Amino acid sequence: MPWFQRRLRRSNQRMFFSVENIKVRLHPVEFYQVGSHGYGFIHVQCRMHSGKTSAQKQQITTALLKALETMLMPAMVLTIEVVDMATDSYAKKVQKA
Repeated sequence: MPWFQRRLRRSNQRMFFSVENIKVRLHPVEFYQVGSHGYGFIHVQCRMHSGKTSAQKQQITTALLKALETMLMPAMVLTIEVVDMATDSYAKKVQKA
């Protein structure tokens, strides 16, 4: 999504990866509850190949938070979770057109 890449670039964070390598998937949730206040939410799960340092994970968390916080409306919660992918069980095949 070009809009997300632009927001991430505008966050002025120096990254250890290319912004063009980011893939975005949106999964709307029809039924949810965040506490007892009726808040809406955005939850970001950032899946990365294992081997990143804690400092690198914190860097991407901070950049994502900064890039997305302008999207929040009143009474919303934004959470970000960085998850290591198991590279020994990950496979990828790109089928060219």
